[in-house]
Amino acid sequence: MTKTIYIAKYSVGNYDDYGVVDVFVSTDKNKVTKWVTKFNRLLKEYRKFYTKFEVENGDEIWGLPWIKDGYLDNYFDRWNRLRNTNEAFYDMIEIR
Repeated sequence: MTKTIYIAKYSVGNYDDYGVVDVFVSTDKNKVTKWVTKFNRLLKEYRKFYTKFEVENGDEIWGLPWIKDGYLDNYFDRWNRLRNTNEAFYDMIEIR
């Protein structure tokens, strides 16, 4: 009898600093897909919220999004973490 285990994950970073975070495992696919959906929804909402702290046209040199100077001390860490967090997903493994 084979049994499938689902691993809830999300990734952070890009290219050289890319990494995957394993959050939990379950035999219940429904539980894992609900978590992935909720994680992605909340990530989208938090990113939208933190855009109000960004400079409108990005930084002067690269044109990339950047946080306003007045918010650096209080909001930079969370803003930066949200920008580097990618959407959640899951993998499956079969136990034999």
